[in-house]
Amino acid sequence: MHDRAIDIGCGQTKRPGYVGVDKEAGDGVDHVVDVEREPLPFPDRSVDRIFSAHCFEHLADHALIFHEISRVAVDGASLEIWTPYAWTNEAFIYTHRTFFTELHYLHPCYMFPDHWRPILGAAWELAEIQFVVDDEVRADLRRNHVSLDFALRYLKGVAVEFGVHIRIWHGDAPPAHPPLRTYSPTRDGPRVPVPPDAAEHRESRWSWWARRPSQRRLLMRG
Repeated sequence: MHDRAIDIGCGQTKRPGYVGVDKEAGDGVDHVVDVEREPLPFPDRSVDRIFSAHCFEHLADHALIFHEISRVAVDGASLEIWTPYAWTNEAFIYTHRTFFTELHYLHPCYMFPDHWRPILGAAWELAEIQFVVDDEVRADLRRNHVSLDFALRYLKGVAVEFGVHIRIWHGDAPPAHPPLRTYSPTRDGPRVPVPPDAAEHRESRWSWWARRPSQRRLLMRG
């Protein structure tokens, strides 16, 4: 059975079994493409799996590559994108030009899918948002009685990177729904749902945190 998988912005670390696409030639790069300005070298609806890790944060304009991803994707293709999470120091190192948060994907996939479908060239179903949170950080949060849900929403330095797991639909798409939010100690580690705070519980957490300047300084370090 046909199964084409591509790694966009693969650099020297192309995902095994994938076709490598990058702006610069190198080991593992099968197609040299400037994805901000050039189309992907694949036929319409010919790619089953699309992966990109730590590429899109280097781009200033994502319009062409997002539309090209939809064009080459088969109906129901999987799309996995990894970038630094905006609220971490790693997001702001040199050459990074876009600082991604959950909203970058919630806006086109869940909040306003009808508006974004013609822009993307397909419907994108955001199935899961995965945060990589180090075990030491989670232990720090527990010691300070701060939930992971609260920390991801309001604090910096909690998730080092995050990935989105998306399905691309050219025909009828499932109704837009809130994505599953998970965390894992590493990108490929076991994923666990982020326990959501109830609205009133989230408010009490905020009040506690706001009243404790010493704890606030500790949690906002980095």
